[in-house]
Amino acid sequence: MKTVYGLFIAVLLLQFVTFPAAAESREPQTRTIRVGAFNYYPAIFKDSDDIVKGFYVDALADLAQRENISFEYVYGSWNEGLERIKAGEVDVLTSVAYTPERAQFLDYSRTPLLTVWGELYAPLASEIDGIREIQGKKVAVMKSDFNGRDFIELVKKFGITCEFVEKQGFDDVFRAVASHEVDAGVVSSTFGVAKQKEFGLRSTGVVFNPFDIFFAVAKGKNQSLLALLENNLADWRHQADSPYNKARQKWAHGTTGTLNVIPHWLISFAAALGLLVVVCAIFIVLLRRQVQRATTDILRSKAVLMESEARFRSYIDNSPDGVFVTNENGRYLEVNPAASAITGYPEEELLRIDIPHLFPEESAQKVLDHFSTLKQTGRSSGEMEFLHKNGERRWWSVDAVKLSDTRYLGFTKDITVRKQSERELKNKNSEIEQFMYSISHDLRSPLVTIKCFMGYLEKDLAEDNREQIAQDIGYIHGAADKMKLLLDDLLEFSRIGRIESTPVEISLGEVLEEALDTLAGVIKERAVDIRVPDTKVVLFGDRRNLCRLWQNLIENAIKYSSTSSPLVEIGVTEVNGENVFHVRDNGIGIDPRYHSRIFGIFEKMNPKSSGAGLGLSMVQRIVHMYGGRVWVESQGVGPGSCFYFTLPGMLVKSAG
Repeated sequence: MKTVYGLFIAVLLLQFVTFPAAAESREPQTRTIRVGAFNYYPAIFKDSDDIVKGFYVDALADLAQRENISFEYVYGSWNEGLERIKAGEVDVLTSVAYTPERAQFLDYSRTPLLTVWGELYAPLASEIDGIREIQGKKVAVMKSDFNGRDFIELVKKFGITCEFVEKQGFDDVFRAVASHEVDAGVVSSTFGVAKQKEFGLRSTGVVFNPFDIFFAVAKGKNQSLLALLENNLADWRHQADSPYNKARQKWAHGTTGTLNVIPHWLISFAAALGLLVVVCAIFIVLLRRQVQRATTDILRSKAVLMESEARFRSYIDNSPDGVFVTNENGRYLEVNPAASAITGYPEEELLRIDIPHLFPEESAQKVLDHFSTLKQTGRSSGEMEFLHKNGERRWWSVDAVKLSDTRYLGFTKDITVRKQSERELKNKNSEIEQFMYSISHDLRSPLVTIKCFMGYLEKDLAEDNREQIAQDIGYIHGAADKMKLLLDDLLEFSRIGRIESTPVEISLGEVLEEALDTLAGVIKERAVDIRVPDTKVVLFGDRRNLCRLWQNLIENAIKYSSTSSPLVEIGVTEVNGENVFHVRDNGIGIDPRYHSRIFGIFEKMNPKSSGAGLGLSMVQRIVHMYGGRVWVESQGVGPGSCFYFTLPGMLVKSAG
């Protein structure tokens, strides 16, 4: 045994003697790498002694020693760092979040440095404890920061109005909050946890948007450097005692937990022959102390991990986005409260179903394709229709990542309102396009008439043909009158829904009385039999629009009623709990082929009839403005027509 120990010590001494000599025989050229640095405490920052420090710096120092590299730190703001890498003034950036815009001029490492999230901080005495409490407040964000940009979008989503103040760095954000220049500030989770005590601030509990940060180099440049960083980072992240993890523990908790299993004094003492028994005794004692220290560090790390897990669980539970975790078969394993709110399913019900259950049958294949893409590439995103528990079809956006072969994480946002707005905008654009086409078509006819007869008038004036001159002027007057009628009706049509008086309560009887008074002349002239209902229906809305609605329908019914004994019947009935109004005539009827067409702009069944053809278009626009629907029923030419419509947004007291 003594011989073995003596041989072991001799080998160690031989290595110490020969290694320096071998090392001195090689002097490779040192490569200088410029690193764009900004304040991202404790990862990287400039200390009070003007030296750039942090756990990135410590980890890169280990890499520099092994690869004969000199890392030179070019310090500035985050925005300056982006400009410097674009200009080629630095070779690599740290803590870069991926965005499609940045990917146009940056290449990223595959392995992330950290997963972080945005967090809102406020003074200790602040009453801000939720996102809605920043209404009307001042909030500081770092210029060009991913967290700040997402927080601004989140605030817009909640309809909250506040003033945003841009700062150069996270330190500046915290200083502004601590000095009460602003009411709150947005920083990254790592910076906030490390610096909140120093600045006398606290988290408001508002957290959002977990995301990864990476090493990044200029697009197409320094690829060997990026590969070197990627290879080392991939190894470091999976080794508990790697330089990267030791540096993180040191800057986050003040100790690296490094264990000196064989101290230098023990090696020196072991080199002395004859003291082997004493060396062994001291070694055992030191080993026991180190085991105790390691056990303490493990327990401390476990406690920190549990605290971190609890914090992250709180972030997920309070996230406004729906969070879903599924297995490889699409079965939901974990969900947060927002997921239940978006889908309408309680958490226990969601955990009993799988992905296809939440989607319409026609969308099943598209959803499965997204899930297949997620399994193959590790990422998937898209927008799709889903089924709320109450049967309503809604829309959400999904961003999903692969955690492992059996775990997949998805973040969802309800975008139903946005989709509805896009659909309404599309319909409105189509309506405007049709409107402009109809205007140009129908205004051209009287203009052509005027131009044509102006030519005739010029000729007849030259010939002093007074009879033809009078006829020409008559045609020109007629065309001008038609154009005036078109323009007046267009003006009235454009005002519907845009210019309204104060809404009032008014009975249906009052509305009909006012409409019939306006049409008294034509009713008397045609000897029309008008039949009105005895009803107590009360409406609430723009009085002028209400009168215009019934006036246009009654006038249309009179225009196309029987010439011998014209009859117009006005009524309201309750159908399946809904009040349905109607105006019926005994006129010429409408071919079923034209039932939808007659509501178009300038559409007239009889081109020679009076009016501009906008009456029924106005009716449809007013009905739609109050959330109703309008339609016509007629068997065709002969038995008359009946126009039906509903006004759910106007009704105060129903017919029932």
